[in-house]
Amino acid sequence: MKHLKTLMDQVALNSELKSLIASLKNMFIKEGKTEDDAKLIVQKIIDNNQIVLEDFLTHFKICTKAPMTECEQSNPGYQTFITYENGFFYIRTKHCAHWFFDNKNEELKKHYLYSDFDIDSFSLSAKEYIDQLSGDADIFNENEQKIRKQFLDSAITKIKTNKHKGFFLTGEPGVGKTTLLKVLANGIASLKSEFMTVSFINVAHLMSQVKGSSFNEKRIETQKKLFDKLKYADVLFLDDIGSEVPSSWSRDDILLNLLNFRMENKKITFFSSNFSIKEIHKHYFLKNQDMTVEQVKQKRFMERIQALSEEFVLPGKSKRS
Repeated sequence: MKHLKTLMDQVALNSELKSLIASLKNMFIKEGKTEDDAKLIVQKIIDNNQIVLEDFLTHFKICTKAPMTECEQSNPGYQTFITYENGFFYIRTKHCAHWFFDNKNEELKKHYLYSDFDIDSFSLSAKEYIDQLSGDADIFNENEQKIRKQFLDSAITKIKTNKHKGFFLTGEPGVGKTTLLKVLANGIASLKSEFMTVSFINVAHLMSQVKGSSFNEKRIETQKKLFDKLKYADVLFLDDIGSEVPSSWSRDDILLNLLNFRMENKKITFFSSNFSIKEIHKHYFLKNQDMTVEQVKQKRFMERIQALSEEFVLPGKSKRS
């Protein structure tokens, strides 16, 4: 066993242990101990935990942001850290910086309850997107760039100030509405100030997911799990609403129920559509129905959309090649 003075010297050189020892001392002082008494208590704890501390110091390595192939931990991808509880130190493990370098999107994914796009293939942040816009002056003119930045800034402000209304993002097909919503979803999932859960789904895809599940118990359970992820997400993105074939089932049984829950629970929701709100109003009016009943149903549906969002027009022509 190392001499205690040597051990204390090593403890003083290890930033993690040094910080933990300092917090222990402060904890005892807050409990009413004098500074000298707190020092003595901490010293006794160190004396009683020499073996654990020596083991930690022997194997402790700090990883850097580099590929996993460069990780020198005994268990690659995991780094040791130390905790204190009731007089004892315990050695734990956590993912190291090398692991996070190779799995950079894992933290992002933790915030997604559901996403029908591959986050690894599209992990673009708002800053990266804006940088790309600046480099695509031949695709997006100055005004188009300005409005896209304005949309992202305004949307993030809504989140940070706890507003309950999202945006109904409308524009011509191909102007980049879906891309903009994905960038915003990633931006919200990356917020450091608070943990926000996100769900992102294309409305036509949603309908294909739930269609024909009413007589299949396994599919009913799958549908319920999907619906819960959409209902309870802090922020929901409904992409390309209106792209599905409208029916009383899709509008009233699926979308209305979902939107009504989110409206009543003040959960922010973002939409994108090739239709304006005025056009979507006409799009979801179903012909060959009882006119009086249909007007009531359509009105209820549109009231939910308007309660949950305000229209934001994305200018420009299709950018698809």
